[in-house]
Amino acid sequence: MSTKKATPVTDAEVDATPAEATFTAKDLAAECGTDPKTFRRWLRSQTTDRANKGGRWLFTAESKAQFVEAYKARGTAKAVTATLPDSDDES
Repeated sequence: MSTKKATPVTDAEVDATPAEATFTAKDLAAECGTDPKTFRRWLRSQTTDRANKGGRWLFTAESKAQFVEAYKARGTAKAVTATLPDSDDES
C-alpha cells in the first residue's frame, strides 16, 4: 500500500498579503438589480475604455461605488458621470 504525500506549502503562499478586492460587472449588476448584459451595455455607453472581446470588466471598491451610484442615478437630473481608474497593468 502506498501513501500519498501532501504538496508542501511555500512561504510565499503563507505570507502573501491579500490583493485589493476586485469586483466584476456581474457583481455590480447584481447590486444594481439588473442583468449583467444590460449593465455591460450601459458601461460601454459611459466610457471609452473597453474590456475587449473575451476580456473582463474589473472594478476596485472605489470605482464600484461610483458606477453603482451612476447606474442608479441614470436618467435623473442628478446623474453622475463615472470614470474607470487608470490601469497600470495590461494583462
